[in-house]
Amino acid sequence: MFLITGYFMASPVARAQNLDTWIGDVHIPGMNLQEPVAQALVNQALIRYEGPRHAAIQEGLERERAHGFLATCRAIFSAHRVPEEICWLAQLESLWKSEILSSSGALGYWQFLRAVGLEYGLGFLRGIDQRTQFEPSTNAAAKLLTHNYAQFGDWPLAIAAYNMGGGALEYAIERGHTRDYWELVRKGVLSTETAAYVPRFVANLLIGSHPAQYGFR
Repeated sequence: MFLITGYFMASPVARAQNLDTWIGDVHIPGMNLQEPVAQALVNQALIRYEGPRHAAIQEGLERERAHGFLATCRAIFSAHRVPEEICWLAQLESLWKSEILSSSGALGYWQFLRAVGLEYGLGFLRGIDQRTQFEPSTNAAAKLLTHNYAQFGDWPLAIAAYNMGGGALEYAIERGHTRDYWELVRKGVLSTETAAYVPRFVANLLIGSHPAQYGFR
């Protein structure tokens, strides 16, 4: 057991123990899962999802399969030149639920705040908030991720900015004197939520890609 930037690392269960089995399964440019801090925090997220969050994660997997969200998302992301694996961000954000509403007012599959949603083309159509519609909100998410990538030139940072906002991430980069996500985590200049966000996304990607390997159906 050990600590990394304030994160307690429990003894790993068998499925999360062999890091080499999953490092090669992630093909997002720049993710660099060889970093020790990356391995520790993704492993920690896997343990969390295999334990207390197991039922919720399983429910999300089943919801995605029932509606075919992933295939739709992959087509949209591909059209926007966003790595298709990043579709699993919707599992982290909402468990593929349309009506989920955060305490800050973020709504829908991709958890858009109303103002940000409007900025990326999500309004009301026939009285329906488009943040709760999968195709329009996925197009908006692809546009936002593309914008983040144009700003930071790095997919891990683009994903982090999806969580904390581009301005806040630029400030963290200034404080940390690095544009490497894992180094920002190591230096402790990100919020606890954003430092855990990319590892939890990777864990959701791995579980979604190989559910049986991590104890899911």
